Amino acid sequence: MKSVPAFGGVLDDAPLLEGVLGASSEGVVLCASDDTVLLANAAAKALVPELTPGYSVSAGSLTRLFDLMAAEGQSREAEHRGRRLKVRRQHVTGSHRVWYLRDTSAETLLTERRQADFLSEAGLRLTASLNVRRCAHTAVRLATDFLADAAILLLPARRRHVEWVRVWAGREPEEGRTPLAAMSEVPGVTDALFGSAVPSRWLDPLLVPAWLAPSGFGPVRALSVAALPGDGVPAGALLLLRREGSAPFDDQAETLVRLFAARVGAAICTAVRYQEQADVNAALSACLAPGQSYVSWADVAGTIRTCPEAGRTGGDFLDVQEREGELMVTLGDVCGRGARAALAASQLRHSLRMLRSVERRPVPLMNLINRGLPLAGMPSPYLSLALCSMRPLPGGGLRATLASAGHPAPLVLRCDGSVRALPVGGTPLGAFDDDELGLRAVDFELAPGELCLLHADGNAEALGGPGKGEPYGSARLAEALAGCDGMPATAVVERLDQLITEWTGGDELDDRGLLAVRARPPARKERDDHG
Repeated sequence: MKSVPAFGGVLDDAPLLEGVLGASSEGVVLCASDDTVLLANAAAKALVPELTPGYSVSAGSLTRLFDLMAAEGQSREAEHRGRRLKVRRQHVTGSHRVWYLRDTSAETLLTERRQADFLSEAGLRLTASLNVRRCAHTAVRLATDFLADAAILLLPARRRHVEWVRVWAGREPEEGRTPLAAMSEVPGVTDALFGSAVPSRWLDPLLVPAWLAPSGFGPVRALSVAALPGDGVPAGALLLLRREGSAPFDDQAETLVRLFAARVGAAICTAVRYQEQADVNAALSACLAPGQSYVSWADVAGTIRTCPEAGRTGGDFLDVQEREGELMVTLGDVCGRGARAALAASQLRHSLRMLRSVERRPVPLMNLINRGLPLAGMPSPYLSLALCSMRPLPGGGLRATLASAGHPAPLVLRCDGSVRALPVGGTPLGAFDDDELGLRAVDFELAPGELCLLHADGNAEALGGPGKGEPYGSARLAEALAGCDGMPATAVVERLDQLITEWTGGDELDDRGLLAVRARPPARKERDDHG
């Protein structure tokens, strides 16, 4: 075989060498020991026209492209004339160097598009749920689809423990809870949980404890740990693992991981805040639920359907209280919506219970509340209220006294199936002085089996029907109540609530409170066999 002599000048084999290299689609540049160009094929000249024999790559505008300090044999990317080139340097015989050039602009553009599509899909899928657990499952699945072979999401530490969700590509997610002290064994986790990120090149995958990776995962080739930024406080950490045979995390992958982690952190933080608000609303709603107790001579049932606006609660409240043979039922509605209105409603509900120790008549009791509203510190101290005091009659049935301040007229369902509205009047409390409210008490009786219905204005004003803009109306409510003849109070409330919900199609615009009281038949006395 004929040997090619050292390339010091013009060689006899140079045309053959140029022909071979010219057929290559990859740019090849041969340089002498002083970094001057000896040979550049057509692909290299197309990418860098300056590459002519005798031109030095260590001077001028090419110094950033041909970085003499770059590690030999390691590819890197650099910008040149609007193109993104991958450059690799290799020593050959003697002191000569060969540079290999490849245009990766199209590949880079495709990669960037894929990354943009991934981040866009991640944003949509992560925000599709406001449940922390489902959000965590979505995050680790997305990570294993695009970024790593396995992913572990750590939620913020609570009570010295960390809850986590882990998934290995193609398998079902796992959940667990690990002491915070054990998590500190994992490189970079402590920093990430406190909001700081550590580049993966500083993390030794050999230090990853065996219990961290999924069962059967094998040796960890590369580890990346990213902090999940939250609303002023970290929302957790994301750990990405790559197996043997996978590439390590480079700078481009690190950037993508940080962008993805920012979206995950925002989604987790939003879900946590929503859950906290939902817990507060649930606690407030529990305070507003009717405190029903069994009464032998009255059948009582009530419900409040809250407007489902972002999980918020409202200012409607019910109360049922029996004391010394007297039953007091209350349906109220505080002006406003949200936690403040619910808190004010809870305070008023308990205030009414305390004031009953000094006053039981509905109108004087309302006057006491009216005087105290300006002092309650409420943003909108206005309240519509219906109070009804009831006592059993000797022969069965109920004798009742009712007053209403701003509520629709209560309805009475008689034994013959007829429905009539009680003639009450009065403006909401908090708007005027006592003598200007126009309150008046109405006395009435319920025979055994007859029912009185207190209802908030949200029922008659519920919009729906064929055009979705027609109020349900008091007439429809009375007609629906007439169809509940003979039903227990619970069934009446459920039936009316169902009919109004069907009318609105579930699109509630206001809270809806219903409270029904039915007079029970007189209790039968048991026969005394010894008397």
